[in-house]
Amino acid sequence: MQSLRNCLKRGIGLTLCPAVSIAAELAAGRLTALPWAGFEPGNQEPAHPEAAALMIWHADRWRSPLLARFMDICAEVMGDPSPVA
Repeated sequence: MQSLRNCLKRGIGLTLCPAVSIAAELAAGRLTALPWAGFEPGNQEPAHPEAAALMIWHADRWRSPLLARFMDICAEVMGDPSPVA
């Protein structure tokens, strides 16, 4: 999680994570929570937001079975029509 926080602090990307995991950074103003329609505090309506994931890997490098399975699950859940390489 520390690597993720460091990337966020440098302005590299964004993430969806539990607020408690970045509470100190939010309180100190080092990170900013962005609104996501349907997930506002107190919202009683179920939200169905869309999200995308981008996974980049070196085709000639070894991937652990755990990483390969994670990538397969992401492709299945997100409905990626292309096979995972």
